[in-house]
Order: sequence, then C-alpha cells, then structure tokens
Amino acid sequence: MEGKEAPHPTERITCPRCGQPISYIERHRRNGHVYYYAVHYLGYERAPDGRVVKRLKLLKHLVELP
Repeated sequence: MEGKEAPHPTERITCPRCGQPISYIERHRRNGHVYYYAVHYLGYERAPDGRVVKRLKLLKHLVELP
C-alpha cells in the first residue's frame, strides 16, 4: 500500500458499495475463487426480560479488495 496507511483499529472502515460503516469482512471460497463480503450488522432487539426477541437485518455486499 503505497501512500496509504492501514486504518487504525478503532476507525470504522466504510463500505465501497454503500458508504455505511463495515462491522466485519467475511471471506468465502467457492469453486476455487475467494470472495470477500462487507458485513453491516444492524443489531437486535431485547424483550423486557432480557431475551433476544428479533434479530435485525444483516447486510452483506460483495466487495473487491486491492
């Protein structure tokens, strides 16, 4: 990476596709190819007693890494 430093661990990396912050990156192998997905975890809801009631949307975008 010439001219660019790696982002600091506390900085949020933005998705090149939608501009939202990336929660984490997943790597998948299929048919000898490696695909990277930017994952946006949007959270979950809790009931008054503390149980997880509903998991909210988990967005995945296929991204190209340099």
